[in-house]
Amino acid sequence: MNERTGTISERAGTTSEGSKREELLMQIRRLGFVLYDLILFLDTHPQDEGAMALYEEHLQKYKEITKEFAGLYGPLTAFDENNGKDTCWSWGQAPMPWEGGC
Repeated sequence: MNERTGTISERAGTTSEGSKREELLMQIRRLGFVLYDLILFLDTHPQDEGAMALYEEHLQKYKEITKEFAGLYGPLTAFDENNGKDTCWSWGQAPMPWEGGC
């Protein structure tokens, strides 16, 4: 990873549980912004192969990071829940935002 794409904690060479959580959340927000921007662009340029490739690339990263976050800290949304591995619904078991969760 180059300096611009590495996480803050990777660039600094340090990490803590709180900073890792915050860094993952920041990456999710950034990727979400990029994805929405690409969606808007693709709405007006549906044949742009470069934009579509960027969308697919960033969507894959978004899925990986949200899956990592959910595995460490619980899902961000009900759509992130279970990831095909649980046999029961456990959305409400992680702390809610007002309880110090996401």
